[in-house]
Amino acid sequence: MPLGCQETRLIMFSRCPHCDKQRKVSIKQLRDGRGLLKCKRCGQTFEALASLSERQDEKIKPRAGFELALRQEDQRPVRHWAWSLGSALMVLMLAAQIGYFETSRPAVQSVLALACLALNCDLPPVSNPQEWAISHSDLQPQLDNRYWLTAALTNQAGIKQVFPKLKLTLMDFHGGILAERVLAPRQYVRASELAADETVEIRLPLTIPAADIGGFTLTTL
Repeated sequence: MPLGCQETRLIMFSRCPHCDKQRKVSIKQLRDGRGLLKCKRCGQTFEALASLSERQDEKIKPRAGFELALRQEDQRPVRHWAWSLGSALMVLMLAAQIGYFETSRPAVQSVLALACLALNCDLPPVSNPQEWAISHSDLQPQLDNRYWLTAALTNQAGIKQVFPKLKLTLMDFHGGILAERVLAPRQYVRASELAADETVEIRLPLTIPAADIGGFTLTTL
């Protein structure tokens, strides 16, 4: 779906701190207004991101230091440096909350994404090795010490993630380690990220020195 359609369809809710009126707001409105909205009931301008919510009628207490509202249209506008400072503080506070909301990280990521769209910034890539699943892994011998490593890699995080490193461990028939190799994402896949609940097939040719391979493990790092 084009970005413009996503900006129009993804609806959030924000509450005016002056009259407590809640209104719908889209990503495009947040970005065009640089996070500021004008209340349709009282006419006050307020900082929308301070009470941004994904659910209607949800009460969110405005964060201290984020009330950059203008009382009337004829009042002097907020200075550029004040807006920049407030925006930077807001992003830092939202980022700091990630550690407290691990169980609902997709919701936190969506709020951070909205904030960055409004502020024209980019979120750092997300990568959690524990939220990847490897299945149907196989090491198929070919000629001249060549093998095919195949597996299915699934993103279970609920949000888009960058691909992890993979650790291949070769073992002998007694369970001892023969060799280990760490595979960077660029070595086994062309893309850099994978969407939530998506699976990619890995098929990688390897050359392994002559050895009696009794088994192997493939894990994420």
